[in-house]
Amino acid sequence: ELQLHRQRVDVHCTEVLDALTSCRVDLQELQTSISRKDQEFTAILSDMEDNVLTADSSQRLEAASATLQDRLDQHIKDTQRCQTAFRQTLQTRLEAVRNRTAQLLQSFRLFSEGGDFAPLEVKLFQRRLKEETKQISVTEEAIHSELEAFESKSLQQVKQVSGRFEEKLSSLKSEVKFMEKIQKIISSTQVHIKAEV
Repeated sequence: ELQLHRQRVDVHCTEVLDALTSCRVDLQELQTSISRKDQEFTAILSDMEDNVLTADSSQRLEAASATLQDRLDQHIKDTQRCQTAFRQTLQTRLEAVRNRTAQLLQSFRLFSEGGDFAPLEVKLFQRRLKEETKQISVTEEAIHSELEAFESKSLQQVKQVSGRFEEKLSSLKSEVKFMEKIQKIISSTQVHIKAEV
């Protein structure tokens, strides 16, 4: 009987460990996925930049600027959606593990209460399951901290890349607008010269 009780707690603790390990693996997969999306976004901006360097009108540059902002907003929205879905899944999974742990804790009934557990046995199992509950909280907090740090770093990198591109666009817009004004002045002057001749 005692061995059966211990086995039941051991199996539960193994399930808790598996769930926590699975959550960490899911976090790593999320980070890998977002990093890949960040690299793809950077590659898209690099292609856009190559196309913009040959732009000959301020309208094309304005369109590129709008496209840049749309792509940045969409990328951030997609990333946040993935992270929110991960957080919700994490919360659901850990809540289920906590509930199973609480149910197991409540199932320990002493002989004096009509159950089949000795007082020392209950104390031992309660201590072990409380340690497991603490480990769930520690792991959850660590995952949230790691995710927040990753989110911040990822967002900062994406904004740096898009910011540099936006600066180049701004500089190019100024140059192209200046060239367009010069072109207008030259055309206007040519028209005046022809009119006087």
